[in-house]
Amino acid sequence: MEPAISTGKEENIPDSLDFSKITNYKRNIFAWSCYDLANTIYSMGVVSLTIAPLIAILAIGMEAGIDPADLIKNPSTVTKDQFDTGFSNALLYSMIVLFIGNFIMAVISPILGAYMDQLSKRKYILSLVTIFCLIFTYSISFKLSLIWVLVVFLFANLSYQIGLVIYDSMLPFIAKPHDVSKAGGFGIAFGYFGSFIAIAIAFYMSAQADGYELSDEEYSIGLGYIPSYYPVVAFAFLFLGLPLLLVQEARIDKPRRSIKVIYSETILTLKTTAREIYDFKDSRNFMIGWLLFVDTANTIIFYMSIIITIGLGLSADMVLAVMGIGILAAVLFTYPVGWLGDRIGPKKNFYVVGALWITSLIIAGFTNANLGNIQTPEELAFIVGIIVGPAMGGTWVAQRQMITELAPVDRTSNYFGFANVFGRISSAMGLLVWWISIQFFTKILDLSSGTATRMTIFVIGFLLILGLIIISKVKDRHTEFLNGSRHVGNGIWNDINGNIID
Repeated sequence: MEPAISTGKEENIPDSLDFSKITNYKRNIFAWSCYDLANTIYSMGVVSLTIAPLIAILAIGMEAGIDPADLIKNPSTVTKDQFDTGFSNALLYSMIVLFIGNFIMAVISPILGAYMDQLSKRKYILSLVTIFCLIFTYSISFKLSLIWVLVVFLFANLSYQIGLVIYDSMLPFIAKPHDVSKAGGFGIAFGYFGSFIAIAIAFYMSAQADGYELSDEEYSIGLGYIPSYYPVVAFAFLFLGLPLLLVQEARIDKPRRSIKVIYSETILTLKTTAREIYDFKDSRNFMIGWLLFVDTANTIIFYMSIIITIGLGLSADMVLAVMGIGILAAVLFTYPVGWLGDRIGPKKNFYVVGALWITSLIIAGFTNANLGNIQTPEELAFIVGIIVGPAMGGTWVAQRQMITELAPVDRTSNYFGFANVFGRISSAMGLLVWWISIQFFTKILDLSSGTATRMTIFVIGFLLILGLIIISKVKDRHTEFLNGSRHVGNGIWNDINGNIID
């Protein structure tokens, strides 16, 4: 799960915010954090657990001419060609849908965030966007048609992503300046419990209606509990998100600006920041390296269910178990990764997080594998979950720390904004690399979809290593940063006394 990142638009936040109308400050932050808990049920339940298998099952079923309604209770067996062709099509369709969504969000996020900064009550707009997300989520399985699922998921995910931007923009208006980091951190930590809720619901429904089937070994497919899962996720999102209506926001003392003015100012700022990032070697290297590095996290998160079922040949119940272990490990070990980063700096912390990712990918590649006369244990998947948890959480911890040290204080939000855009580009790129890799191994080398998925795990790992190599070119200034030195812009660093340093 990619955690919600505070927008950090400090230069757009008015100097004077009136918090006097917030009657219970701590309860207010808790009510705001409840939305993080609620929307994480969507991100885990829909994006990470079920949408990729659903698209794959429907695409394979369509290739085999099977009525999707027949796959709910009775799994069907297809031919190898039908399975491989349908699986390949599913990867292509999901890539297109997510690319469209990421492109739209990359375009509108800066403008939307800037506009939200000047509104007095963002919770009502967030509530409206959330209602759309709930409706689309509830409707995913209304019609078990591949086109219907793809289109409805596109709009559900867009609504979710827009909601994240608005939710992030509320933080400076519900938490006082010295509490912003603490409140944001509490929201992220509290949000992890939403993952447990999504997994618990899936476990219960799987026990009642059987898990889905997506087997590359037996070429069998079955929808199981998935069609009835989305309405439950939508209801849980609604129920646990209701405290949002109780959130009180600080008032703004400056006049509202028009969309046209905001758009002009935002475009000008983006151009200026883009030029500075490109000219400043350390920022340029980090952004390029980050694009490749985060590609691993984004791709693994989306395809985790596919990796475990088709790649490792394990059951749908194992998906839930491994994901549950991964989230628990993230809760327990992400903070130590952050603690370590404070001491060794973001550059070295990326090495640590990268080592976690590489180790987990290697173990995954050899889980439940037939190596000559030896069959490796499927329980290795649990070790993968334990390592992936802090790797996921540590990825965003290291990113935030690196940007905080690289960015000039007055343009921190812009650097975060560009990192967010690069992350969205990476999401689309990762899906494209995944699809091309699967095509190469299945069409050119004539490997099975399962073997191709295992091999693609190592391809994604290669991109992470390449990203680490580029990040290694960033000059380590952590000790100087702790001593008060700051980047003031255009690659110029000043020490605590204002003197330029090399």
